[in-house]
Amino acid sequence: MSSKKYSALKNLALLSQLGFSMALPIFAGVYLGSKLDDYLGTAPLFLIIFLILFTSTSFMSLFKLAGVKSTKVKKEKSKKLRTVEEKKSFNENTGK
Repeated sequence: MSSKKYSALKNLALLSQLGFSMALPIFAGVYLGSKLDDYLGTAPLFLIIFLILFTSTSFMSLFKLAGVKSTKVKKEKSKKLRTVEEKKSFNENTGK
């Protein structure tokens, strides 16, 4: 598999993961809140509470996921940079 195709698939997987991690908790909060409101007869009370709670949860997971991915990218870039610098210093020391 080519490097560009692999990179495109990685990006597509990341985008779909971000989408699901945002959408599913929000839909779950709406569903649970509306079912609880129907059961207890408290119009939009639990719907609003669960919507706010699950939306904040989805944003927290989004920021954690984005932070983990950006940290991995930074580590990979610094690793590549160190490898290039080591090769340069080796070539300078050996006279090549």
